[in-house]
Formats: sequence, structure tokens, C-alpha cells
Amino acid sequence: MYKYLRQLLFALSFFVLHTNSFSQNVNATIQINGFRHNWDCGNDGAGGNDPDPRYKVWVGRNGSNYVQSLNGPGFFSGCASAGTYGADAIPCSFWNPGLITAAIFTNVNMSQINIDMESWEEDGCGSECEKESCFLNSDDIRCGRLNIGNIDFWQQAPCQNNTYTGGFT
Repeated sequence: MYKYLRQLLFALSFFVLHTNSFSQNVNATIQINGFRHNWDCGNDGAGGNDPDPRYKVWVGRNGSNYVQSLNGPGFFSGCASAGTYGADAIPCSFWNPGLITAAIFTNVNMSQINIDMESWEEDGCGSECEKESCFLNSDDIRCGRLNIGNIDFWQQAPCQNNTYTGGFT
């Protein structure tokens, strides 16, 4: 009995050591290179003008540990503390305020990068930094906070930039 128990302990110890020898911590910088929208195009209700898109972004790792992106450029005026990106009268398609560093992970154990986003079309209802419902002219809410991408970066070569495009509906 002792002989079998010893072999079992050795097998478990080997498995744990073997697993740990292949795991490693990584460094990752996640950048946003523009947003895309397609809502109320040329029909924002004020004489055919273009929409006023707003975006909030959260970056996580391994399905948790989310942090909201609070780095510029691209914040709507006065909305930096709320983490709200956007501008007024933006034609449909892409809006690129410049490269945004959304998150930096240093020396962390992770196997996946996760991106959540909340977006709406601001209609001047209350704050410019938060989506809101009002009696008149409520913000057009296309979606609440949703996962738009899970990036399995281990399938890419290390030490290079990789481009991923989030979900767009």
C-alpha cells in the first residue's frame, strides 16, 4: 500500500511541477485604435445631422480583473473621470481620436484578454458622460455593457503587435 501511495504522490508532484514549469507571466499593452458606429446616420433628429456617439471600455484578463479605460485621447469634454469617449456630429463609420492605451498588464499570469464596451448615442438628455432616459429626447441606447472580444493571444508570436477587431452589430 505504501509503495502505491508513494507512486501516486510522485505522479501528482510531477504534474504540478510540470504544469508550473510551462506557465509564465506576461506583459501586455492594450490599445484602442478607433471606434466604429452605425446609428442614426444622418438622422439625429436635428435637421439631418450626424450622431453623437459615446463609448466606455473595460479591459480584463482571464474573464475577470476588469479595469475601465481612463486614458486619453478621445474623452468627450469634461468626461475623463467617467471614462467616456466620443464626440458630437460624427459621420457613421469609424471615429479615431488617436491611439488610446486602454490597459497595461505587467508580469501577470494570464491566458486571455477580455474587452467589454458600453455605447450609446447621446441626445442631450442629462449628462453628456452617462447614458440616460428622460421624458423627452432620451439617449438612444443601443446596448448596455457587453463583451465585444476575447483575445487568445497565445496563438500569436510573442513580442509583436497584433490587431483584433471587436464585435460590431
